[in-house]
Amino acid sequence: MIGFAISVVPAQLAGEAPVLVITAQGSLDLAPVTEGQTAQEAVPAALLSPGNFASSEGQITSVTALYQSDGAAVPASHILQEGSVLDLTLTVSDDAGNQRLFSTSVTVAARPVDSSPLSMVSGDGWQAVWPAPPADVTGSQALVTRTGFDTSGAETTFDEVIAITARVRKPGEATPTADMVALSDYVYASDTLGGATNSSGRMPPHAQFAWLVPDRQEVGAGQNSVSLRIAVAHRHARKGQPVAGVRFIVRDHLGAEASLLVTDCLPVPYASSGYTACAYEGTVDISSLSSAGARGNTFTIDAEFLPWVGSVHRVSDMTAGKPASENSVLTFGNNRNNWRQTLYAYVDPAAGGGAAVSTDPAAAAATPFATTALASAALRNWHDANTGRGAIDGSVIRLVEAVHTHSVMPNRVCDDYCMTIEGVPGSTPANVIYQDGGSSTNTSFPEKVRVRNLTIRRRTASAIRMIDAGTSARATYLAMQNVAIDDGGFAPTANFFWRYDASYFEDCTQESSQVGAQKIIGCAGNFLAPSTVACVASRIPNGQISPNTAGRADGLFVGWSFISAHRSDYLQALAINHTTTTLGIGLIGNVFEVFGNGGSGPGFLINGDGNTDSSENITLIGNTFLGGRANISYTDAGGATRRDHLTVMRFNIFYERNTKAGDFFGYQSGGTDPARVGNWNIRYEVGAHGNTILKGESRDNGDRAFYPLSWIGDIASDGTQAGTTIAPLEVAFANDQSGTNGQGNGDYTPSVTTQLAQIPEDLRPYGSDMMGRALPADGSAVAGALQRA
Repeated sequence: MIGFAISVVPAQLAGEAPVLVITAQGSLDLAPVTEGQTAQEAVPAALLSPGNFASSEGQITSVTALYQSDGAAVPASHILQEGSVLDLTLTVSDDAGNQRLFSTSVTVAARPVDSSPLSMVSGDGWQAVWPAPPADVTGSQALVTRTGFDTSGAETTFDEVIAITARVRKPGEATPTADMVALSDYVYASDTLGGATNSSGRMPPHAQFAWLVPDRQEVGAGQNSVSLRIAVAHRHARKGQPVAGVRFIVRDHLGAEASLLVTDCLPVPYASSGYTACAYEGTVDISSLSSAGARGNTFTIDAEFLPWVGSVHRVSDMTAGKPASENSVLTFGNNRNNWRQTLYAYVDPAAGGGAAVSTDPAAAAATPFATTALASAALRNWHDANTGRGAIDGSVIRLVEAVHTHSVMPNRVCDDYCMTIEGVPGSTPANVIYQDGGSSTNTSFPEKVRVRNLTIRRRTASAIRMIDAGTSARATYLAMQNVAIDDGGFAPTANFFWRYDASYFEDCTQESSQVGAQKIIGCAGNFLAPSTVACVASRIPNGQISPNTAGRADGLFVGWSFISAHRSDYLQALAINHTTTTLGIGLIGNVFEVFGNGGSGPGFLINGDGNTDSSENITLIGNTFLGGRANISYTDAGGATRRDHLTVMRFNIFYERNTKAGDFFGYQSGGTDPARVGNWNIRYEVGAHGNTILKGESRDNGDRAFYPLSWIGDIASDGTQAGTTIAPLEVAFANDQSGTNGQGNGDYTPSVTTQLAQIPEDLRPYGSDMMGRALPADGSAVAGALQRA
């Protein structure tokens, strides 16, 4: 269908027919288009050429295109769906000021029946057999049928095109094999491939996640709902969301469940860091669940991830056996029938006699205690006399605006969930100061405690322990929310906070490295520790992500955070040297920066440099790595034992990137071994897309980016751009402070003119960056952690 409209014509006499100044000289027909193609692919290049039009009054100066799908404007990169109508409107202008609109349309046809040249997909899922392939296989494709979910929570089946990217070479040499080819992405065991045998042993990957709410909360008297929030990463993120949906699940001690499906991943800002995470959040109605409160009657907080590609995975199944200190299910206490009787105690250092606890906050405020130690003792004594519980979980100690000095709290037992220490409602946290007593206070703090809305201040240069849970047969837990940790101007001391099995810090600040935590959400200051398993929307001015056990590495989540490391303190900002399983590692939307003198090794390390640990499901999407090279998944040692499965790198910026293959030539005097092919999925860029690598590999004489002997890899993925050591890509950031001469903590917002790899509309992994800037849905979003301002 073709239609025409005249928007500007020259003057004419009454009764005369209009004069068409601008006319088409060639066909205006669109090319046939099928599902999965872009709007731009339907438009022949000649149709957009000024030479396809003529003007009777001048020269054609421009032809601009407007794309619409089913009546709505879409970008040229829009992925078309079967049965939709693509409308194209061309605005043609000449140098005499005339302008004319031309319109044409086409209906999107079904994808043609697969005509894949492949006969079999291999067990690793990324190699396939193509009998007698041509020398150059680029441009060839295979059609894979996958399963996944849509945002209604319904399971779907859909087709996806996988490109055939290269002939696979023989181990130890550059000569291609006779019939093996590489695929642009994995074919999973659950996929079907028309005309080919699918022998893949790979299953679709799990999501990575971090809860953005503290553990060990109380579900209080009469409470009929639970509010939850979680951040998610997934290899197959798309459409501005990591997964199609998250189903929150609350399970009572009898096994009954209540759930809520959430399908919108929304920005969540944090005041302390100034950063924004993308999260799924919702409130689950639990009115149908048990309200029979008793010791041990708890709620399990669980979630299911509904991926765009793959099957449902439930947190409790994924993380079975993991401790609460790692990323796993949460446990909330059940006090819905008020069996614990929530008690309040107020603390005012100027208080006189007559102090008392009360179930009424106003009554407790009128009879304050002078210290937290006296308040905790009174809470325990009340329960001993009135409920026989012998524990203070669920109790609340409130501190008035004043300076409070910590001393040993003798009654610390908490059974199922936290007691709370907080500034009084309406107080200013900077004016509620809780300081150490000048010496160590061992076994001095509640076993499970939630501290919020106050300042903790160190007041002595001595290496002391202030807050200590002691040892207990019961699990210990520390949560801090909106807490400022004031170092008092003293150098960091080890174990200022001590002996907590699990810790969660949210919206907290500290000036130096006084305190580390396992889960760091929306914080500013170096809260990182070897036990850290989650760091979300946080600013770490000088620290390192480096889990000290394989259990903590497996399931690690770092998202929308700024991690900076001075080389004199930390050789790397990221250092992971552990085996990962199906849980994997999620690194999403972060800036990783190294700066200053002090080391010449890699700035970022994931199982590189002689490491022989195998990796699975490592997800690197939308990160910026600057100031040093990233060494990822080496096979310079370990023979055939070191393997990588399902690592994906999409839309990252790297200063330099190396994935050395020890099958071809030796590194670090390790010699060569043709069996060292366990990282070839990375070297063939399987699943990768749209990365920007400023200097390619780190060799001084590098003049090419991708080739068999290259340290960066054998081939480049779709949309990836890479410079070389000799000819690096020039990228301008707002304030680059990385590298040897940098001062650290730069601003890596790309300039308007900087050319970075772009993110196709349909592959946006989340909706906004760490600054809360939207990832545009028109194909103009760029690689890296930050979008243009």
